[in-house]
Amino acid sequence: MLNKSSKNEHLPSSKTNNEKPNSNKKKKRFFSKENAILVLLIILIGHSFYLQTLVSETTKYSKRASSNASNASSNASNAASYASDAADYARQASNNASDAANYAWDAAYN
Repeated sequence: MLNKSSKNEHLPSSKTNNEKPNSNKKKKRFFSKENAILVLLIILIGHSFYLQTLVSETTKYSKRASSNASNASSNASNAASYASDAADYARQASNNASDAANYAWDAAYN
């Protein structure tokens, strides 16, 4: 028995004649959909790192500002305490001066 497929093996088949070489491979362009998605993904990752750097810097500066504000509050409290002490000393000096004036009055007129 003869095999039908073996009869026509030497002849080119219509199936192979109609196909173009490398017809399954498309020429890829740089701005293809896949490349655009990859480029956008890379841009988003870079932008994410940039924003994270900004947040880190902002956090560092806000901590420093908070520390400076705390120091300023402490210094203001100390200044208020020193002013209160100075007012007490001034009051004592005024009382001493008044006593001295009274002693001088008594000495002058007694």
